[in-house]
Amino acid sequence: MTFQERFRIAVGAQNLLGTFPARETRNIFPATGGAANGSIYNDFAPIGQLGGFWYLRGSARF
Repeated sequence: MTFQERFRIAVGAQNLLGTFPARETRNIFPATGGAANGSIYNDFAPIGQLGGFWYLRGSARF
């Protein structure tokens, strides 16, 4: 077996730059600054609410 057949590596990212969606401005409770469910971002935002996510995965076959 060659090196390429034995070892694999995968690198990926979601929301690479860690940007956040616009803050929700409708139905906000003044006491908490958030919606009834506690979220400050719209649930239907096209990017994640938790910032960036990156991964590195490696595998080896013996």
